[in-house]
Amino acid sequence: FYGAYWCGWCNKQKELFGEAAQYLPYIECSDKETGQLTSECQAAGITGFPTWELPTGEKSSGFKSFQQLAELSGCPL
Repeated sequence: FYGAYWCGWCNKQKELFGEAAQYLPYIECSDKETGQLTSECQAAGITGFPTWELPTGEKSSGFKSFQQLAELSGCPL
């Protein structure tokens, strides 16, 4: 998922995964030096955090529960 170090919802999303958060496909979108959106996230069209990129290529923004992520990704719990 795409996020920013200063994003409270991104941090809550990581907390939801606990120790497994280290395995999330996380992409940091905020350049710590400039505070600007990184070029990678600009190119991906990211406008809010957290944003999940789904297997279909679609993007879904906002905090997601495990159930919501399972439904969006087609991955059963």
